[in-house]
Amino acid sequence: MRFVCLVSLFAVFATADINSVMNEPNLERRSERALENADEAVGHAKKAYSAQDMAGYQKALKEVLDSIELCYKSLQESGKKARRSPKYFKKADMRLHDLSKRLDNLEKEVMIEDRGTVTSLKHRVDELNEQVVLDIMTKK
Repeated sequence: MRFVCLVSLFAVFATADINSVMNEPNLERRSERALENADEAVGHAKKAYSAQDMAGYQKALKEVLDSIELCYKSLQESGKKARRSPKYFKKADMRLHDLSKRLDNLEKEVMIEDRGTVTSLKHRVDELNEQVVLDIMTKK
């Protein structure tokens, strides 16, 4: 019973994290915090899956998706060109790459019937990572 209460509390705090990230006024810092939140959410997804809490597992994966989308959107809305001021874009590139590796490990740990969500999430992370690299490398 205590474990269920702790998992429920985690779900409340996980939702609060993305909301606090959205309230960050500095768009570049918001992108960085969103990736930190995504990284934490992957850890929570692993813990929830190990505890056989499928609702918590799915919620944590949704948190990862929301966070990476917020990261890229914030970088785009900053108005800075990735080629001229690549600091936060490069950080996003490295963090997204690491996040993809963590999701790959998670994908290997879960049962086959539970892999679909992780696989599609990993593909989205890879797509955003490629887009960030293209933004840095191409002239506009």
